[in-house]
Amino acid sequence: DNNRWLVTGSALGGEIKIWNFDRLLNESRYQPFLISFPVTYDDTTGELTSLAYLSPRTTWLVLDKPEETQIWQIDTQNENREPLTFQGKIEFANSKGDLDILEKQQDKVVLWRIDPETFSKKELASFDGSFAALSRDYKYLITDDPKQGLLLWKFSPPSTASVPLTSAHVADYRSIFIDPGNRWLVLLQDIPQEAIQIPAYDAFGNASGTTPWLSTNIVLIPLGERPNPQSFTIELDVAVDTVVIPPKFS
Repeated sequence: DNNRWLVTGSALGGEIKIWNFDRLLNESRYQPFLISFPVTYDDTTGELTSLAYLSPRTTWLVLDKPEETQIWQIDTQNENREPLTFQGKIEFANSKGDLDILEKQQDKVVLWRIDPETFSKKELASFDGSFAALSRDYKYLITDDPKQGLLLWKFSPPSTASVPLTSAHVADYRSIFIDPGNRWLVLLQDIPQEAIQIPAYDAFGNASGTTPWLSTNIVLIPLGERPNPQSFTIELDVAVDTVVIPPKFS
């Protein structure tokens, strides 16, 4: 925001540099802060296994790696930066700043608050189950517990007990999200239509036979205080692609 810093590089090149404009203009031998990491690809999809990006308010440089996630503070007087490390993937969980971070571990979700002065993290809450969905306003979290299924949690207060929604799991659905009004948990389920066979391709675009065409069922679960609420299913004779056409609510 203060036009003092520039971040260059990419995960594809295996290098990220953080430049201090003031020092660049005034020091002839100035060198930017350098972050190096190996460039690797997924054996199945062929995609990069590491991802580099900036936090929503450009407080942190984030390096998402297969085994961990690391963040570096960008605007800091101490340019000998040391990263904060998280065991799983992360998501920033406060629209007003970049100091609240959800850590998505394998069997739980942890909410951390970062102290920008001491560069330390404090655990605010821990939620059983793996990450499933987060509401747009960061008020509600859905986790997938191996024994209980999908659970609804409130962030305020973090100690509020979970509400069981369904015994189903994330693996049973193609997509899961909370509607913008926090009224519904929306689950999209692929239904194979064996009578309709279409060409199949592997991750690299090579033909690999045929596969059943998939139609979509939309499952709606109301969000509230009542445990295991009645769900509603809409059976469609079309396939819903939320990537090409994002869902809209009215």
